[in-house]
Amino acid sequence: MDGFENKNELNNEAVDTAAQNLSQAADDAASAMTGAEQKPTSYEEVYGTVEQAASDAAQPFVDVKVTYDGEGETGKANGMQIASLVLGILSIVLACCTSYIGSVFGIVGLILAILGNKQGKHGIGTAGFVCSIVGIVIGIIMTIIGALALASLGSINNLL
Repeated sequence: MDGFENKNELNNEAVDTAAQNLSQAADDAASAMTGAEQKPTSYEEVYGTVEQAASDAAQPFVDVKVTYDGEGETGKANGMQIASLVLGILSIVLACCTSYIGSVFGIVGLILAILGNKQGKHGIGTAGFVCSIVGIVIGIIMTIIGALALASLGSINNLL
């Protein structure tokens, strides 16, 4: 049993020595940090006082307006662009019902979109341009379908 107790004493001494070395290393690290930047320990150190927050909140917001000189989007859409969008949407709707009227609205909307976009590009002008083209194409397709339907009706009447 002496050998076993002897081993335990050696192990206990090794554990004690390791614990002392670890404690010494922690103390050295703590003393090294005293000169370094320490972490804030309170709410006020991190976020400031209530008075500071109130004075920051009292500052007015800055309203920034960005202008762009040159090609590109400007602040507001002009009347021609808005009218082209309205006529473009109407041309799509009317092209499905009455093909040629929808095409006429689409052509007028296309002209207004081109003229409006020359004054300054804006998303509404582009949308009016696209809607007008779509309305013209649908109007042409519906006119062709209507003409073919009338032609086929004429040939059916000849058979009877």
